[in-house]
Amino acid sequence: MKRTLSFLCVLTLCISIFIGCSEREIIPIEYTYEVLVDKETPEESLVWAGRFETPAKSGGLLLYNESEFFGIVERGNIQAMQLNLEDEYIGPYMYTANKICKLLKISKEELQKKLNMSIYRESCSYWADVTLFHFYVPEDNIFLDTPTEYAGKYVFIEHREKSDEVYIQTLTSEHYKNKGASHRPQSDYTGRIGDIYYLSNGYYNLIEHSYKCYESESELPKYRMESGLRSEEMLVNLREDELLARYLSDDDLYYADRYLILDNRIYVAFVIGNYIHDEPSGEHEEYEGSDLLVVMLDANTYEVLYAEKYHSTNYYLGTRNAAFTIDIYRKGEDGFLYDPYIVE
Repeated sequence: MKRTLSFLCVLTLCISIFIGCSEREIIPIEYTYEVLVDKETPEESLVWAGRFETPAKSGGLLLYNESEFFGIVERGNIQAMQLNLEDEYIGPYMYTANKICKLLKISKEELQKKLNMSIYRESCSYWADVTLFHFYVPEDNIFLDTPTEYAGKYVFIEHREKSDEVYIQTLTSEHYKNKGASHRPQSDYTGRIGDIYYLSNGYYNLIEHSYKCYESESELPKYRMESGLRSEEMLVNLREDELLARYLSDDDLYYADRYLILDNRIYVAFVIGNYIHDEPSGEHEEYEGSDLLVVMLDANTYEVLYAEKYHSTNYYLGTRNAAFTIDIYRKGEDGFLYDPYIVE
């Protein structure tokens, strides 16, 4: 006879998982740490962080985790904290409409009259001195059957934490892309160098609080900057390294989870291991553990300069939800996590 959960059991399980998950006691993570390559030590302020969770268990109709946490990985240590503290460390990525209203000191309805849309993490750059939102509002953006104020515009919202000053600039597509120019230099890289935030068609000056299109090749960024998810190329390159190849031989490994290029260094992270779970029948497969491999390479030669491996026997060093993949940050003197950038 097949065993089923009653509606009450399922409801109780849902409440415990989705409401109380941030309040559950964290099961201590069991892990080992090993430095595999140590030719050059990475910049100390650069750290990895993300959500880690125990392998899923079956609750009849649902899969659930006994424990999960937000972890900061640095120099052989995994600092575990409750998920509800994640917002305190990388809060500006989680901006809600209410928070943006507070930032601009306007009501929610007033914000909807300006732009009636969601603003995602990709639209926000967060540094210790400034937060910068940059996004496009579609031409058909409306509120109560009326086009919004920013419809069809590229928008910059700059917030200075210490002074609480806010600067807003909106541009038409013609001004943002400099469509009238006969020759338009373009950048292959996007990111911050010093006090300039570089984009494809122009740059935003964090001192002057304004955007300008490139007018000459000399204004383009002098250093390489790039970041991305799920890179097959990074996996292929590292599998050619004699030492690391044996750690990357898993047939279920298809890509690097995250990579970042800052000037002449590449930083890469791989989460390795099967995300297994109990079968509804109650059968249990023994968990073999999970690895987190973080590597620093020379951006020109792909030589591995530094590599370290974490192995956990009771946690999957990642999450099923791709939105919460491990990422790299610059840890400030205040202990909070910020977007990395090239400091001049």
